[in-house]
Amino acid sequence: MTCRRKLCSGCYMDNKFYVIGGQNEKGENLTCGEFYDLERNTWVRITDMIKGAPSWSSRSPPLIAVANDNLYSLEASSNQLRVYLKKSNSWKDLGRAPVRADHSRGWGVAFKSLGDELLVIGTTSDTYTCRGMTICTCKPDLESDSLEWIVLVSNGDQWSSFIFNCSVMMA
Repeated sequence: MTCRRKLCSGCYMDNKFYVIGGQNEKGENLTCGEFYDLERNTWVRITDMIKGAPSWSSRSPPLIAVANDNLYSLEASSNQLRVYLKKSNSWKDLGRAPVRADHSRGWGVAFKSLGDELLVIGTTSDTYTCRGMTICTCKPDLESDSLEWIVLVSNGDQWSSFIFNCSVMMA
C-alpha cells in the first residue's frame, strides 16, 4: 500500500482490491483510499475518497459493502446510506438506514453485501433506548428517491443490540 494504516476497511470491486480510510501510524484519520492494480502490480492512491467523514476518536473502521460493483457506505454519524460515484470521486446520499450506527460510532453494527442486496444488523432505529436488534436487507436503486428496507427480524429486547463480529458467506 502507499501508506500504512489501521482501522481501515477493504473490499473487492471492479476486479480490484480496495483499502479505504483508517488511521496512520500517528493515529491521524486518513481520508484517502487506494486500490491494487493487478495488471501493473502496484497500488494506486485515491485522494479524498472519504473526504468529509467525521473524525471522531475511537470510531469504527468505515462501514462499507459492495453490491453490483457499487461501493456503499453506512455513515456512522448520520445513519445515512451512501453510494460512491467512481467517476467524480464523490458520494451520493441514498437515505437513512433502519439501524442506529450513530449510537456507538459505528461499532456494534454489521453492514455487509448479500449478492445484489445490502444487509444491516444493529440496534433498531425506532427506539432511543438503543435496545433490541433488527436485521434488514435492501436492494438499492440508484435512480430512486427512496430506499426500501425489508425487515427480516426485529426482536425487541430478546437479543443483545451489539454485534461484536460478523461474517457473511453465500454458497
